[in-house]
Amino acid sequence: MNSVIKLTLLCLIIFTSSQGKADDIKLHKQKMHNWLTGQIVNLDQNSSLITSYTGGKRSFTYDQALATIYFSRSGYFDKAAKLLKGFEKIQLDDGSWYFSYYLDGTSPYPENGDYRPNGAIAWMILAIITYEIYSQDIQFRQSWVKGLSYLKKQITKFKLNNDAKKVYALPFSSVNYENTAWDQTNITPLEHAVDALSAFRAAQKIQKNQKWKTAQEQLERFSLALWDESRQKFWGGAKISTGTINKGFFYLDNQTWTALALEHLPIKNLSKKALNTACEQLVVQGKFGAGFSEGKSSTSHAKFVWSEGSAGKALTLKRLDYECEKISHEEIIQTLLNMQTKQGGIYYIDRLGVDSFAHKPSVAGTVWTLFAIKNINPFSP
Repeated sequence: MNSVIKLTLLCLIIFTSSQGKADDIKLHKQKMHNWLTGQIVNLDQNSSLITSYTGGKRSFTYDQALATIYFSRSGYFDKAAKLLKGFEKIQLDDGSWYFSYYLDGTSPYPENGDYRPNGAIAWMILAIITYEIYSQDIQFRQSWVKGLSYLKKQITKFKLNNDAKKVYALPFSSVNYENTAWDQTNITPLEHAVDALSAFRAAQKIQKNQKWKTAQEQLERFSLALWDESRQKFWGGAKISTGTINKGFFYLDNQTWTALALEHLPIKNLSKKALNTACEQLVVQGKFGAGFSEGKSSTSHAKFVWSEGSAGKALTLKRLDYECEKISHEEIIQTLLNMQTKQGGIYYIDRLGVDSFAHKPSVAGTVWTLFAIKNINPFSP
């Protein structure tokens, strides 16, 4: 066999293998899309909510936002609009939403306490803005403007870590949820800062407004102030009353979400350091393959593959063109595809028996897996 024939056969084998893999990924994506569509429950003919888990009875605000972003970025504007109509109906007068809702549009809150985390609210606003940017439909503009105004009013000035220069940050909530042991109005999480700054930044693609720009920049400065060069990581947040940084827990999302939300800033090398620290500390070998756990603290030793966070990690690695020594973004995605059920949804975690984590197919795990495969940064519409 001459060299030309050998080369031709090799190219044919490589092409066939690549085509087979692409077809396989396409099938997985279609099954995820179908499962996600099947989670939609109509409130009426024009509005709907999404069921957060297989067999679940609630729609979490964050999950409603994720599904809306996916449908908007994928061109399914009819589905996205119905989801937004559902949440437009239940938006509170001050512009906020509760943490979750039953599938008839009522909520366990405030009867079970006033629970309105600002991160979930920021995601909902970001979803509405994303829909408007991609669909050019302005019918929900009043809703996101009211929501952003609600968040803007809460941005608080305080001294961080006893530094003379003060920072501005967003508290966990505007009201304290009594069922937690800590005051939610006194804690400023990094996650909520990057959620909100992304919503303020996205709004400027529609409305050039100095107050949105100021809020974005304030939250960017706070986020970067939580970087610890000596530990090569972002810390989780701070306490307003004392200015102390929360160093009790190392969160995966604080590394990946910050990198995605600040992708527009020249901090690529810093983001890579944060990703590498997560690679060193949070890789888990699970039932379906290797992935990432939620985080690590002195009191938390549970090791499980968390689909939502693992997908976010895969997406961030892909977008930064960076790989961990222990695991590649393609290996993470393969683990996630191994976690797919026959119906198409992605298990939220890979095993039973972990407190506060459901071993069920979830909207969050499924949508973030789609984001990773389709290379969609939800923080930047």
